[in-house]
Amino acid sequence: WLRMKPQLIEVLGDRSLPDPAVLPALPPHASFDAEVARRLQAICVKTPVYGTVSATLAALSPRRVEQYAFCDGPPDEGEFEDVTHLLRIGE
Repeated sequence: WLRMKPQLIEVLGDRSLPDPAVLPALPPHASFDAEVARRLQAICVKTPVYGTVSATLAALSPRRVEQYAFCDGPPDEGEFEDVTHLLRIGE
């Protein structure tokens, strides 16, 4: 978990966009243009009207959540907080 968590945070915050040439054509009745469609391909989306607003990381084992981290905001801008303790209430 300690080794993977920073790498996973980096992946969740990736705003890389594909080359427009590799994207399929939009359907004739699409409600957005090709640039918005391209932006929606990012793992962490940001457009003027839509985007990634939070992220979660969880480390699971059989029948148990071992670690749980939450970012209340885009993962490339916010901090992940360890909230595992919230799952342990009543144990």
